[in-house]
Amino acid sequence: METFLPKDSRTMTLWDPQAKPWKVWYKYTGGECPHAVLSVGWGALAMENNLEKWDMCVFELLDQEYNIKLHVHKVFLMITPCVLSQK
Repeated sequence: METFLPKDSRTMTLWDPQAKPWKVWYKYTGGECPHAVLSVGWGALAMENNLEKWDMCVFELLDQEYNIKLHVHKVFLMITPCVLSQK
């Protein structure tokens, strides 16, 4: 991570397996134990792509503008769509 990803927070574009672009917020926290997370935008991408527990995501850095291709490897071949309950 330290070699290829930025050391500051910013918007990045993730391209899902259907080549749809998603703007997500990449939050970088430096210091003694630096780490980074994807936040705003990631939830919508995960819902639309039916990501489930144990699915594996591989992030391929495409260029220096931080366009990233998302490869999804499903653990279960049958997808369980998310359904919002209506109250």
